[in-house]
Amino acid sequence: MFLEKTAYDDDFPIQIRIVNIKEYPIHYHQDIEIVFVLKGEILLKNGSCTYRLHSGDVFTNSGREVHAMYSNGKENAVAILKISNRFFTHFFPELSKSCYRTYEDREGDRHLDCLRKMLLNIFFESLKKDINYKQTCIDQVMNLIKYLNQYFNLFSFQKAMAVTFATDNPVMIERMSRIINYLYENHARRITLKELADMEHLSTFYLSHMIKESTGMNFREFLCFARIEWSEIDLLGTNKKISAIARDVGFSTTSYYEKYFLKYFHHTPSEHRQKYSSYVESPARPVNEEPIEENRAFDIVKRYLSQLYSEDNNPSQIQLTRLDISADACEKPIRLLTPQLELSISLEDFHVLGGLLFNMIKELNCKSILLRTSPSDDPAALKKLIADLKSCGCAVTEKEESAYRYLKSYGLDSIAAVFYHMKNCVTDERLFFRLRDSGEKNCFLKGQPALLTASGVPKAAYYGVQLLARLKGELISWGRNFILLRPSEAPETFLVAVYNYSDEIYRLCAKEATIHETYDVISNFHDELDISITIKNIFGEYIVTKSSLDYHNNTFDFLSKLGFPERLELTDNSPFHYYVIPDADVRTETADKTLSLSFSIKGAGMQIVNIQKRR
Repeated sequence: MFLEKTAYDDDFPIQIRIVNIKEYPIHYHQDIEIVFVLKGEILLKNGSCTYRLHSGDVFTNSGREVHAMYSNGKENAVAILKISNRFFTHFFPELSKSCYRTYEDREGDRHLDCLRKMLLNIFFESLKKDINYKQTCIDQVMNLIKYLNQYFNLFSFQKAMAVTFATDNPVMIERMSRIINYLYENHARRITLKELADMEHLSTFYLSHMIKESTGMNFREFLCFARIEWSEIDLLGTNKKISAIARDVGFSTTSYYEKYFLKYFHHTPSEHRQKYSSYVESPARPVNEEPIEENRAFDIVKRYLSQLYSEDNNPSQIQLTRLDISADACEKPIRLLTPQLELSISLEDFHVLGGLLFNMIKELNCKSILLRTSPSDDPAALKKLIADLKSCGCAVTEKEESAYRYLKSYGLDSIAAVFYHMKNCVTDERLFFRLRDSGEKNCFLKGQPALLTASGVPKAAYYGVQLLARLKGELISWGRNFILLRPSEAPETFLVAVYNYSDEIYRLCAKEATIHETYDVISNFHDELDISITIKNIFGEYIVTKSSLDYHNNTFDFLSKLGFPERLELTDNSPFHYYVIPDADVRTETADKTLSLSFSIKGAGMQIVNIQKRR
């Protein structure tokens, strides 16, 4: 039997494959399948028709449609998306009854171009495997189904060829959807035009004209076509007699069945069985396809997507940087990276943060503390703080605090500080940071070079430095937008940092940048960065943990949405803390000599990946 069943992950009701098709024998399945030719061309047999699909063509197989795909002898790249009806019918109850038609001569049609973009974005997210990519893909498929229902869910026939039916009449669309689904569901029994007319509360005369106008066939012809389509499943998948198949799908006589089968398939049922039964998917004739390597597939999808967006004549200029990095896990390091973090704190910091102070020092992996003292400090409290710091393994140096002078730059309150510190991390051995802003607690943006606001809310810089504190080890490869190293204290572990920024963003922290200047520079930076990093001579199963920071989800962005108030009265800082936590994701990857990672960042952002061998 050639009923193909698709296995989905428990948390991912979607299956995406990007392959080079040699032969995909005749089969059918219950779920919806969308075929998108990314490169080259293929032949696709669907029912009574065979189509030649070229790059850019999208073909949708609704459930129960008998189909097959073949190579024409040339290399191709085909994305195949399968959607679990079982999952998505919870949101779209009529999904399993839908009949989508996406392949036709509609070049230049904005709906078809939009459909291509939606599909490519789903492929892109699944290949990028970014934070929460599974939920992102599910959400995008939900929007895809809505779009298919709106623009591609009805069809008509011209000379036995399926083409999309389009109308601006919502009442007719709704009625025809019900009628077509009803005919397909009940094709095997005797259905009359009067039965349908009563169901729709219409006259038989009006209904007959509506069906003819919508499908290009009269009622009787369309019912026979539906029966013919259904009959192909038993014709190729069983040894039933032709007469039994004709009866089972609703024809009163075998000759009547053969007449309509010949009309649409251009040969008799017996000839069809003889011609195609050996081409049915089976253990003896399995699917013959070659998976396209993930990095190459990612590049194909990204290039196609960029091409479509460039055709939109968008006036904004977006620079796209693509890098393919290859590094040997065993190669000699460029240098040893050993940044030493020194943190400047005060007794007031402890009063504001309490026990969180010690947690933050631990998270920053900081062993060197500069304790700023003041004549007004309580000696007993100061002594206890020093003792507690030393018990945590910190070396403490005391220094009386003088007037706090600094270059006031609001870039230091934003994501720009992450790139500023990142560059210093590679070039400098010692990194000095002030932990907390001084002054009024309800003023969250001060332009001070500290990691926390005065009230103790982490800035983007805090999470950036927290990530940088892990970048200790042998530097294997390094460029303007990435770092790859082997940590000294963790064997068979690798760290990768990828960051996207501009020189203008970097300079925000080196000059007196105002709030609005900082906002304009960061929000107007839309350049995209795509990096593929391949680590060679690596074997086994690895746990891959990715942390992500971008120009959203930080203190500066939070306050920008409120219009940058000078003061903000809050009963507590919970809204800030929930908003500014970086995204994180974890998965497992199996390396067989190579391990490939893909990064894609739009706008200002940074991602750090920890690759640790699973024991």
